[in-house]
Amino acid sequence: MDNLPIINNSQIIFLFFKVFSLVFSFVYLVFSVVSFQQTKMMSKTIRVAKSGILIILSIIQLLLSIFLFFMAIFL
Repeated sequence: MDNLPIINNSQIIFLFFKVFSLVFSFVYLVFSVVSFQQTKMMSKTIRVAKSGILIILSIIQLLLSIFLFFMAIFL
């Protein structure tokens, strides 16, 4: 009976926030992938002189979401 793992409140709170951050960073990653795909489709459909800026912004958002997801996994 002495070898049972003891889980205190701080570990439960840490686990809750870890799962919360993983789930929502994954949802944000999926959102940014969909947003990037929609931006690419929009730039192919509608020719606008400034569409390159939108694609660059969506790539930056995608890279930030990938970074956030990996930070949520490893920290």
